[in-house]
Amino acid sequence: MLNLTHQEKQVLLFLGLVVLIGITVNYLVKNSSRVQEFISSPSISHPQIINLNKAAQEELEKLPGIGPALAERII
Repeated sequence: MLNLTHQEKQVLLFLGLVVLIGITVNYLVKNSSRVQEFISSPSISHPQIINLNKAAQEELEKLPGIGPALAERII
């Protein structure tokens, strides 16, 4: 049998768990419709860059957490 130290055993266990988690996530992404819906969800939007010096109130209100009152104060 291999004479491994306690720390070496922990490292091998950790690597095994990482591989197992990776295989599981890969399987779920390929075979689960709920996971695929979550990944391709249109509600997850990419950040948008807005120039605060030139932005209209409507543009500012599209940002999360910015309502009409705050947009007006920013302008």
